[in-house]
Amino acid sequence: MKIGILTFHRAYNNGAYLQACALCNRLNMETVIDAEIIDYLMLKEKQLYDITGYSLPRKIRRILNGTYSFYKKNRNAFERAVTDPVMKKSEHYLCSDSIEEFQKFVMGKYDVIIVGSDEVWKVNNFRGFPSPYWLPGNLKCRKMSYAASARVDFQSVLSQDEFNRLREYVKDFELVSVRDYKTLNQLLSLGAIESSVIKSCDPSFLYDFDISAVHASDKIRMNRRYKPNRKTVLVITANSEAAKKIQHDLGKKYNLVAAVAPHNGYINVSGITPLEWVSLIRDCDFVISSLFHAACFSIIQNTPFISIDDRKTEDSKLSELLDDKRLKNRYISDWKSIVDFDCLIDSMSDCDGFSEYVIGQRHTFQTFLDELYRAVQ
Repeated sequence: MKIGILTFHRAYNNGAYLQACALCNRLNMETVIDAEIIDYLMLKEKQLYDITGYSLPRKIRRILNGTYSFYKKNRNAFERAVTDPVMKKSEHYLCSDSIEEFQKFVMGKYDVIIVGSDEVWKVNNFRGFPSPYWLPGNLKCRKMSYAASARVDFQSVLSQDEFNRLREYVKDFELVSVRDYKTLNQLLSLGAIESSVIKSCDPSFLYDFDISAVHASDKIRMNRRYKPNRKTVLVITANSEAAKKIQHDLGKKYNLVAAVAPHNGYINVSGITPLEWVSLIRDCDFVISSLFHAACFSIIQNTPFISIDDRKTEDSKLSELLDDKRLKNRYISDWKSIVDFDCLIDSMSDCDGFSEYVIGQRHTFQTFLDELYRAVQ
């Protein structure tokens, strides 16, 4: 069975890259499946991530505050990662916003196209609606999704005509798997049959990447700020205010490492690939992050962590991920309420229940596989 996966594998985002590879590699563990990532990128997305296209004033500001070089190194690392053998892609590549060009690109090449994971069905961002991620038209294949997410009220952001078109697109899918309850409920509001919509885990939990020979932490020890006698805390957030509070509480006791975004007073690690990012999570003593996939990989790598949520919404994807009796206390909805991060780290230094949580997540994938096989038979 030839399967194409349509997702955000070329986004300059560690989680987006890793979830794409994990889903593809896990599907290829099935003897009857030959899966690959459809090497497609919207032109809008390419332009968004292209820092070389910054206006001169914006580029000067980034150079002066030291972030331009940081993000340029990260961009180059992602470009290297896309060519890595761990990512099995289609032979040809398409960069276009045209739905018609996308249709020609995939027409008749696959038995099944699976859309997802990640927020591929978000309709109020720069990708807009309609987009190829809804697989519009007759593509001469079966249409499915895995752990797709929208996290938006469709009717509040779409016109009635667009809402009706979206409903027709969804009805073409023989199997719909979503990552969160908000997306599930939104799809049911379209008139989707309840039995055809299932909730699945993020694919990052499905596959064990071989990072035994990957050691991005070597870059930390080479930094002049690194103190060998101190434990290391990895901080993964773009929130400069939160990073400043963490630095105030922990800076005199721990090596503070910043990934994803640079912060003053930290060991700023840039130019690392997604697998090196996972190795950082593995090698550090504790992780503080506001990112969804950083929480996922902290659990997978058995690294103590807390998640601080910048969104402060009751149905955030982080709160849903950690809505488990073993992990609930690791979700901090308001980081400003933390008196001292040091005390919090001391109380969260264990990894109890992490392995059992991963096993439970993987069980949900079997439901998806059973439904996939049932549909194609």
